Amino acid sequence: MVYKWKINGLHKVEAQMAGEFCEKLRTEGRLTAADLVEASRPEDAPLHSEFEWDDSAAAEEWRKQQARVIISSIVVCDTPSAEPVRAYFKIESAPRYESIQTIISTPDSYTLLLRQAMSELAAFQRKYRQLKELDPVFKTFEQMRIA
Repeated sequence: MVYKWKINGLHKVEAQMAGEFCEKLRTEGRLTAADLVEASRPEDAPLHSEFEWDDSAAAEEWRKQQARVIISSIVVCDTPSAEPVRAYFKIESAPRYESIQTIISTPDSYTLLLRQAMSELAAFQRKYRQLKELDPVFKTFEQMRIA
């Protein structure tokens, strides 16, 4: 099996080494996040360098991740009976989150968010392309991309 990173440049170790290490854990019946951390704890472990081992730095990064979850979990309704929609988005090229109303009313931001959404749909399609029940969804998406 050949392993590659989905996005190059984010990781310190080779994808092949990481994939083989994860596959070893899987065959042992223990490929979970907690088990991967534990197996990577020794300094000579293949994925040791992928983790932040300084507890204070790791704790701060965890709090930032919790903040991202909070921001992305807030929804807004135009009226009490309206379907809730996500209140804030972070456009990948922007340094901060913006309200959906601000994004919709700013043509450049709207275009960037639409591109981001299309990129996420493409990633969804790559992830689930083997599920034939989703073919009608993928065909519609392909028609949108062509238009």
